Amino acid sequence: MIDAKRAVEVALMFARDMLGRDYLTVDEIERDVYGGRDVWRITVGFRALGAFTGPQYEYRSVFVDAETGEPLGIKIRQLT
Repeated sequence: MIDAKRAVEVALMFARDMLGRDYLTVDEIERDVYGGRDVWRITVGFRALGAFTGPQYEYRSVFVDAETGEPLGIKIRQLT
């Protein structure tokens, strides 16, 4: 079992690699179920490309297996 701190480290490395972004913020950390597996869902944010009219951010949820620490996927996080 990995803790939240390790899950964030894994999520940031995975998101940087997949999204090609160096600067990411960590906005949410919570437990969830994804693909039938217990996961840490880490929401990361970054400045949107072409955001010239002020701070506009995009968000992604990164899913990290809570048992193994394996990154499982990334989804667009819509704000409601």
